[in-house]
Amino acid sequence: MPSKFLKSNFKSMNEEDKEKWNKKNAEYFNEYRKSITGIAAGEKEMEFLSKSIPKNLRSIIKLKKLLEEEKQ
Repeated sequence: MPSKFLKSNFKSMNEEDKEKWNKKNAEYFNEYRKSITGIAAGEKEMEFLSKSIPKNLRSIIKLKKLLEEEKQ
């Protein structure tokens, strides 16, 4: 559900403005990907990165336990 901020600030965007916004956003995100991976990552790389990042507390706890077991 869109926030009140988005509704109030972006309701007047026409299709051209939305296209410009999406293009700028994609450029920024690609630069971010490049900065963390060294290259502009493709879909496979992004899927790998997404899977490697813990999504919730349970995943973080499992990862912590694995790291602790590895130290022993």
